[in-house]
Amino acid sequence: MLADQYGYQVSRRAAASWVGARLRGSRQTSLRVALSGVGLLALLATEVSLLAASAWPFGTNAAIFVAVPLLMLGVILAAAGWVQCAEVTKGLRIASAHPFQAWPCQLERTADGKRLILLLAPDGTVVREMESVVPERVWRSLSDGRGVLWIAGDLRMECLVATPSSAEETWLAEVRPYGVSSGAGRSGGGTRAVEDEILRTVAGETFRGFLGN
Repeated sequence: MLADQYGYQVSRRAAASWVGARLRGSRQTSLRVALSGVGLLALLATEVSLLAASAWPFGTNAAIFVAVPLLMLGVILAAAGWVQCAEVTKGLRIASAHPFQAWPCQLERTADGKRLILLLAPDGTVVREMESVVPERVWRSLSDGRGVLWIAGDLRMECLVATPSSAEETWLAEVRPYGVSSGAGRSGGGTRAVEDEILRTVAGETFRGFLGN
């Protein structure tokens, strides 16, 4: 594991030990939202069937008035629920199969507005670039975009990212393949003290309990 090679901490337990229960709850919520949308579409289908059979008692205008919001709301809820459920399921699968790795990171924004998570080696060079919809609260909470994040997964593919300590915030990030680079390299010397403090956090003996080891 790459984190081991750099002396960064790796949890002994799977990432699901921190986030499994919460992700399963989120998946259930997403399923309920999706099923609500499916239910509304079923009501729409019933209304159309009644109208086609001339059994709808309220007239064509009333049918249209009811059908349009049912269609819009049903499609929105069903689509959003299924997409969110798929995302959460993917995160849960990663969390169940992999431990968390503690990585010093730098958050950057590309010219086209995408957000990147740069995983840093001990000398400050970029080891991996991950494209991610970083939650706004996390984006703003890291001073100068620098800090520690927990990463679970294969660093050649999609990974689960979490904030340290309690993994309160979790999201997915796609690792950029070799040859696709933002051009970000080693950070300037003016922030070296910040990097050193971050590295002590992820590798120092005083943080042995950082990932539940």
